[in-house]
Amino acid sequence: MKKIAATLALTAFVAVAAQPALAKDDKAAGNAAQAQAKVEKIDPARLEAARKLIRTTTSDRLIDQILKMAISQVGMVMVRMKPEKKKELLEILDRVGKEMSTPERKKDLMDRIAHIYARHFTTDEMNRLIAFYETPVGRKFIRKMPEIMMESQKAGMEWGRSVAQELFKRAKEEAKKKGIDL
Repeated sequence: MKKIAATLALTAFVAVAAQPALAKDDKAAGNAAQAQAKVEKIDPARLEAARKLIRTTTSDRLIDQILKMAISQVGMVMVRMKPEKKKELLEILDRVGKEMSTPERKKDLMDRIAHIYARHFTTDEMNRLIAFYETPVGRKFIRKMPEIMMESQKAGMEWGRSVAQELFKRAKEEAKKKGIDL
Protein backbone atom coordinates (compact mmCIF):
# COMPACT_ATOMS: atom_id res chain seq x y z
CA MET A 1 0.00 0.00 0.00
CA LYS A 2 2.85 2.39 0.89
CA LYS A 3 4.60 1.62 -2.41
CA ILE A 4 1.42 2.32 -4.38
CA ALA A 5 0.86 5.62 -2.55
CA ALA A 6 4.47 6.67 -3.12
CA THR A 7 4.28 5.76 -6.80
CA LEU A 8 1.02 7.68 -7.21
CA ALA A 9 2.46 10.72 -5.44
CA LEU A 10 5.60 10.62 -7.58
CA THR A 11 3.59 10.16 -10.76
CA ALA A 12 1.37 13.10 -9.86
CA PHE A 13 4.37 15.28 -9.06
CA VAL A 14 6.14 14.41 -12.31
CA ALA A 15 2.97 14.93 -14.33
CA VAL A 16 2.47 18.38 -12.82
CA ALA A 17 6.14 19.27 -13.02
CA ALA A 18 6.38 18.11 -16.61
CA GLN A 19 3.54 20.29 -17.88
CA PRO A 20 5.81 23.22 -18.84
CA ALA A 21 8.05 20.80 -20.74
CA LEU A 22 5.06 19.71 -22.78
CA ALA A 23 4.59 23.24 -24.14
CA LYS A 24 5.69 23.59 -27.77
CA ASP A 25 8.70 25.56 -26.60
CA ASP A 26 9.90 27.71 -23.72
CA LYS A 27 9.46 30.87 -25.74
CA ALA A 28 5.76 30.16 -26.28
CA ALA A 29 5.30 29.45 -22.57
CA GLY A 30 7.17 32.64 -21.66
CA ASN A 31 5.10 34.67 -24.12
CA ALA A 32 1.91 33.29 -22.60
CA ALA A 33 3.07 34.32 -19.11
CA GLN A 34 3.98 37.79 -20.36
CA ALA A 35 0.63 38.13 -22.11
CA GLN A 36 -1.17 37.14 -18.90
CA ALA A 37 0.85 39.70 -16.93
CA LYS A 38 -0.07 42.42 -19.45
CA VAL A 39 -3.76 41.53 -19.21
CA GLU A 40 -3.61 41.84 -15.43
CA LYS A 41 -2.25 45.42 -15.56
CA ILE A 42 -1.16 45.39 -11.95
CA ASP A 43 0.15 48.62 -10.50
CA PRO A 44 4.00 48.53 -10.38
CA ALA A 45 3.95 49.74 -6.75
CA ARG A 46 1.68 46.84 -5.86
CA LEU A 47 4.04 44.40 -7.59
CA GLU A 48 7.02 45.88 -5.74
CA ALA A 49 5.17 45.47 -2.44
CA ALA A 50 4.51 41.84 -3.43
CA ARG A 51 8.20 41.29 -4.20
CA LYS A 52 9.17 42.83 -0.87
CA LEU A 53 6.67 40.62 0.94
CA ILE A 54 8.12 37.56 -0.78
CA ARG A 55 11.66 38.58 0.22
CA THR A 56 10.59 39.48 3.77
CA THR A 57 8.99 36.07 4.27
CA THR A 58 12.08 34.45 2.68
CA SER A 59 9.79 32.70 0.19
CA ASP A 60 12.27 33.62 -2.53
CA ARG A 61 14.70 31.13 -0.97
CA LEU A 62 12.31 28.31 -1.77
CA ILE A 63 13.10 28.57 -5.47
CA ASP A 64 16.38 26.68 -5.05
CA GLN A 65 14.61 24.07 -2.94
CA ILE A 66 11.96 23.63 -5.63
CA LEU A 67 14.66 23.09 -8.25
CA LYS A 68 16.48 20.57 -6.04
CA MET A 69 13.26 18.70 -5.39
CA ALA A 70 12.43 18.62 -9.11
CA ILE A 71 15.92 17.32 -9.92
CA SER A 72 15.58 14.65 -7.26
CA GLN A 73 12.13 13.55 -8.45
CA VAL A 74 13.15 13.48 -12.11
CA GLY A 75 16.30 11.59 -11.10
CA MET A 76 14.28 8.91 -9.35
CA VAL A 77 12.08 8.45 -12.41
CA MET A 78 15.03 8.31 -14.81
CA VAL A 79 16.96 5.86 -12.62
CA ARG A 80 13.90 3.63 -12.43
CA MET A 81 13.80 3.68 -16.21
CA LYS A 82 17.50 2.82 -16.58
CA PRO A 83 18.89 1.63 -13.23
CA GLU A 84 22.08 0.37 -14.88
CA LYS A 85 22.87 3.98 -15.92
CA LYS A 86 22.26 5.52 -12.49
CA LYS A 87 25.67 7.19 -12.15
CA GLU A 88 25.60 8.74 -15.62
CA LEU A 89 21.99 9.89 -15.28
CA LEU A 90 22.62 11.54 -11.91
CA GLU A 91 25.69 13.32 -13.31
CA ILE A 92 23.62 14.56 -16.26
CA LEU A 93 20.84 15.76 -13.96
CA ASP A 94 23.34 17.55 -11.72
CA ARG A 95 24.85 19.39 -14.70
CA VAL A 96 21.51 20.22 -16.34
CA GLY A 97 20.08 21.30 -12.98
CA LYS A 98 22.93 23.74 -12.47
CA GLU A 99 22.47 25.07 -16.01
CA MET A 100 18.76 25.60 -15.35
CA SER A 101 19.31 27.39 -12.05
CA THR A 102 19.84 30.78 -13.65
CA PRO A 103 19.03 34.18 -12.15
CA GLU A 104 16.65 34.79 -15.08
CA ARG A 105 14.71 31.59 -14.37
CA LYS A 106 14.50 32.47 -10.66
CA LYS A 107 13.36 36.01 -11.51
CA ASP A 108 10.66 34.57 -13.75
CA LEU A 109 9.22 32.53 -10.88
CA MET A 110 9.57 35.48 -8.49
CA ASP A 111 7.61 37.66 -10.94
CA ARG A 112 4.91 35.03 -11.34
CA ILE A 113 4.54 34.71 -7.58
CA ALA A 114 4.54 38.50 -7.16
CA HIS A 115 1.62 38.71 -9.59
CA ILE A 116 -0.25 36.10 -7.56
CA TYR A 117 0.31 38.02 -4.31
CA ALA A 118 -0.66 41.28 -6.00
CA ARG A 119 -3.93 39.76 -7.25
CA HIS A 120 -4.86 38.59 -3.76
CA PHE A 121 -3.68 41.49 -1.61
CA THR A 122 -3.79 45.26 -1.86
CA THR A 123 -0.59 47.26 -1.51
CA ASP A 124 -1.73 48.36 1.96
CA GLU A 125 -2.40 44.77 3.03
CA MET A 126 1.01 43.64 1.81
CA ASN A 127 2.69 46.53 3.61
CA ARG A 128 0.88 45.49 6.81
CA LEU A 129 2.02 41.90 6.31
CA ILE A 130 5.59 43.09 5.75
CA ALA A 131 5.39 45.14 8.97
CA PHE A 132 4.16 42.05 10.83
CA TYR A 133 6.87 39.76 9.41
CA GLU A 134 9.51 42.29 10.42
CA THR A 135 8.42 42.03 14.09
CA PRO A 136 10.01 39.46 16.44
CA VAL A 137 6.90 37.25 16.37
CA GLY A 138 6.70 37.59 12.57
CA ARG A 139 10.34 36.55 12.20
CA LYS A 140 9.71 33.61 14.55
CA PHE A 141 6.72 32.62 12.44
CA ILE A 142 8.94 32.61 9.34
CA ARG A 143 11.63 30.57 11.12
CA LYS A 144 9.15 28.03 12.48
CA MET A 145 6.98 27.70 9.37
CA PRO A 146 9.12 25.06 7.59
CA GLU A 147 9.06 22.87 10.71
CA ILE A 148 5.33 23.43 11.15
CA MET A 149 4.69 22.64 7.50
CA MET A 150 6.74 19.43 7.68
CA GLU A 151 4.93 18.30 10.82
CA SER A 152 1.57 19.25 9.30
CA GLN A 153 2.40 17.40 6.10
CA LYS A 154 3.36 14.31 8.10
CA ALA A 155 0.14 14.53 10.13
CA GLY A 156 -1.86 14.95 6.91
CA MET A 157 -0.16 11.98 5.26
CA GLU A 158 -0.71 9.78 8.33
CA TRP A 159 -4.35 10.87 8.50
CA GLY A 160 -4.83 10.31 4.77
CA ARG A 161 -3.22 6.88 4.95
CA SER A 162 -5.47 5.79 7.83
CA VAL A 163 -8.57 7.12 6.04
CA ALA A 164 -7.54 5.32 2.83
CA GLN A 165 -6.96 2.07 4.71
CA GLU A 166 -10.33 2.30 6.45
CA LEU A 167 -12.02 3.25 3.17
CA PHE A 168 -10.45 0.27 1.40
CA LYS A 169 -11.37 -2.12 4.22
CA ARG A 170 -14.99 -0.96 4.37
CA ALA A 171 -15.41 -0.87 0.58
CA LYS A 172 -13.90 -4.36 0.36
CA GLU A 173 -16.41 -5.61 2.96
CA GLU A 174 -19.29 -4.00 1.05
CA ALA A 175 -18.05 -5.45 -2.24
CA LYS A 176 -17.87 -8.89 -0.62
CA LYS A 177 -21.54 -8.59 0.40
CA LYS A 178 -22.33 -8.13 -3.31
CA GLY A 179 -20.24 -11.17 -4.26
CA ILE A 180 -17.18 -9.24 -5.39
CA ASP A 181 -14.04 -10.72 -3.87
CA LEU A 182 -11.13 -8.27 -3.78
